[in-house]
Amino acid sequence: MLKKFILLIFISVGLTGCGYSPMNSNMNTTNFMITKFEIKGDNQMNNLIERKIEKYLNNDSKNKYIIKVTTNLNKSPVAKDSTGKTTHIKIVGFLELNSKLEIQEDNELKKISFNESLTIKKHENNYEQRNYENIIIKNLADLLFDKLVFYLSKNP
Repeated sequence: MLKKFILLIFISVGLTGCGYSPMNSNMNTTNFMITKFEIKGDNQMNNLIERKIEKYLNNDSKNKYIIKVTTNLNKSPVAKDSTGKTTHIKIVGFLELNSKLEIQEDNELKKISFNESLTIKKHENNYEQRNYENIIIKNLADLLFDKLVFYLSKNP
């Protein structure tokens, strides 16, 4: 018990003393602006992405994007037991991005897609299963959105 306590103290002192900061802590300053945004596809993922994209709509930047996003969410059984009941489900989130970078010299259209998937064990309780799937879908939407922002900020 004493060893765990001493180890916890060394880790906490080590992380605070070494200047640790999260990798995306400086992402508040963006080098792009979204002038027009259109989204279609899965409603649940669309709502999650639309809430996060609002802060990129009204800032001043020289790189201006027109974005069309298509989202897709698939749930499919991966494994079944001997009675034929589904035991594991694979949830796949897919985001397709059509972006047009508006620079005075060049109007180029780029098409890129991101996807994330996760295989989960199916719960016997439907209520718990639904809540767990909603958490997974929110996490997938967050990951896909982070990939989208990272792509737009690194590719002017």
